[in-house]
Formats: sequence, structure tokens, C-alpha cells
Amino acid sequence: MLIIINEMKARIEDYGGNWLPDYLAETVLDIDFQYLKQKGIKSVMFDLDHKILTHGAVDVDKSIIETLKNSGMDIYIATNRRKSSALDGIKTMIGAKEIMFARSFTVAKPSKKYYELAVEMTERGSKEVAMVGDRLVQDIYGANRAGLMTIMVRKFGHIKWYDQILTISDRVVPILFKKHYRSIEE
Repeated sequence: MLIIINEMKARIEDYGGNWLPDYLAETVLDIDFQYLKQKGIKSVMFDLDHKILTHGAVDVDKSIIETLKNSGMDIYIATNRRKSSALDGIKTMIGAKEIMFARSFTVAKPSKKYYELAVEMTERGSKEVAMVGDRLVQDIYGANRAGLMTIMVRKFGHIKWYDQILTISDRVVPILFKKHYRSIEE
């Protein structure tokens, strides 16, 4: 896991963007939950597609299930997917407390209101909640605006051609700014 140098993030925010994540991790399996606890995080929200499972799938890898259940955190799902019994099954499978669905077209990721309602659902303060995602706009920007800690992970699984085009910045920005991050072990 990597941590951002706060001065660099503050300079970028001065130009109108909360675009950079607080942390980078290769996958959900690389997140150091004990470190997050030391930073005051008690609840972690996860976007599903390409982080917990491949896009549109309903089966979660056993190593991810074990990692989340052993994290010692309250786990939540943050998604723009529609309610379904499949999502209820995923919630049970990973031991999540709740699922935050889009409430309307205007109260969906990346709206600040969506993330404020998500924090309310956790019954925590925004500084006690982290958001894990792979999309700069939907996951990182939205959660940063609501005051959550943000962790960006790489997508896994098959990525459709149109999604590859739409998410070029999601892959390029962490590479460009990676030199401004340092390992938490340092």
C-alpha cells in the first residue's frame, strides 16, 4: 500500500480537484486494514465491479471473502447497481453490513450527497470511513468531496473495450502521480 504526500494533494486541490486518492493499492488483498485502524478508520465501503468481483459477476474469490471478513472493519458496499437478490447474496458472502444503492439519478456516485448518505448509513463520522474504488470520478472524487479517506485499487478481470476508453484517466493518473506516494512501511 502507498500513501500520498499531503503537500502534493493539497496543491492539486488548490486548483479545484479532489481527484487523487489518499492511498493506492494493487488489489483489495493488499490493503493494510490494521494501518487504516491506526488512522481512525472503522468502516470501509467497497465498489464491487473489478475490486471485489469481475464486472457483472456474483461469485467472490475465497481469498477476498476471507480478507474482508478478517479485516476487523465494518464492511459496506457502495454501488450504482440496482437492488437485486444477487447483491444481497454478495453482501452476505463478504459479511457486509449494508449496501448503499443509488437513490436517484442525482443521488448516485459520484454525488457528494450519495457519499454523505453512505456515511450516515455507517453511523460514523466521515473521517472514520474509507472508500475503496477503481474510478477517479465515481469513487475517489465523490468520496473525497464528502470527506472520506480514499483508496484506489487497480481493476481486475475482463474490462470491456468501451470501459477501457472511458477509464483511461483512471489508469494514467495514478501512474503519473505515483512518484508522490511513499510506502507506509517507510
